[in-house]
Amino acid sequence: MKFANNEKLQFVKRGAAIAYTVGLIQVSMALLCQGINIYLLTYQHTVDHSIIHFVALHVVMDIPNLYLESLIGVKLKEEMFENQHIPKFY
Repeated sequence: MKFANNEKLQFVKRGAAIAYTVGLIQVSMALLCQGINIYLLTYQHTVDHSIIHFVALHVVMDIPNLYLESLIGVKLKEEMFENQHIPKFY
């Protein structure tokens, strides 16, 4: 997020705003899930329930990463990485 904010000229038009927003969503999701995780694990009475809730929230935290990986070949990802030499996976 800091790089996107400080180095706007390194991105294509609207690329810095997109990169900043993606980073903000990632950080917000991680903080929210960790808060929920602490709350849920504090009030569990059995180890089984603690493990189930921990694994479920870990999956929720991986959703943004899965979404970014699914954007291969999509216009948004092409616009974000247009000027960079990143190998494209087809």
